[in-house]
Amino acid sequence: MASTVLALLILQFLVATVFWVGSARLRRFQLERGPAWIRVELTRVVLPLLMVVAGLLFFSCPLAPLWSPVVGLPWDSLGGIEPQVGRLAFLGMNLLVAGVAVAATGGTPRSPFVALVVLVPVTGWGAGVPLLEAGGAALLAVVLLVGTAQRRWVMGPAGPEPHLGWSRGAVLVLGLTVLAAALWMGPHLP
Repeated sequence: MASTVLALLILQFLVATVFWVGSARLRRFQLERGPAWIRVELTRVVLPLLMVVAGLLFFSCPLAPLWSPVVGLPWDSLGGIEPQVGRLAFLGMNLLVAGVAVAATGGTPRSPFVALVVLVPVTGWGAGVPLLEAGGAALLAVVLLVGTAQRRWVMGPAGPEPHLGWSRGAVLVLGLTVLAAALWMGPHLP
């Protein structure tokens, strides 16, 4: 179980990198609808949420021998967060953030982040997440893709995004790299 949590922790930083690289060249990365607090530059919202997932994974029970000396307490007295909470946070939060990113960048037909919605459940499964949890995440991914398929999602008043193709290619290449890392780490981590 520790190997799955450790693999997901490493993958979480790689997924955050994919989001950052995919949005770096976009002129606007924000939702045009919804409450005012979400109509900000999404990088301010996305990256902290992804780091919350990394924290949940790091402070889990299987990794307690790593973090408890820093806290200054014996690892068996603290316990930590259950591994299932970290796994579900990895799948759920990454899919939620990916769905928001797809909606903010033109919906399923145009968004560079569509590949990431598909890769999150597969990456989790490759890293050792139980099949039932990964299957539930895959079902959620389908719902997100169908929900953002309409062209009503817009990039903003400035018109089409000139760097959309570059971002789509970067997300796809980095996403496949993350998938390869997950498939490699799944059976190789102790």
